[in-house]
Amino acid sequence: MARTGNVTSNMVIEMGEKHHCIYGTQYGNFEVGVEAQKIAVKLDENGGKLAFSYVVDVNSSLVGVFEIEVEVRPR
Repeated sequence: MARTGNVTSNMVIEMGEKHHCIYGTQYGNFEVGVEAQKIAVKLDENGGKLAFSYVVDVNSSLVGVFEIEVEVRPR
């Protein structure tokens, strides 16, 4: 998942794996750990949903648990 703007990151969210990424802010860069808790995909030619939750930590200290849901519809 890519984030752009004042804060930048490129996070890999994958079940069973903890990935480290650089989180860029106006105050400097720092490394965060990202680990998926749940990934649910229900997509077909008519659209569907993608939902996932993930944990973010810095130096093994929990920053937060986040959830994202994306709904896809045909044009």
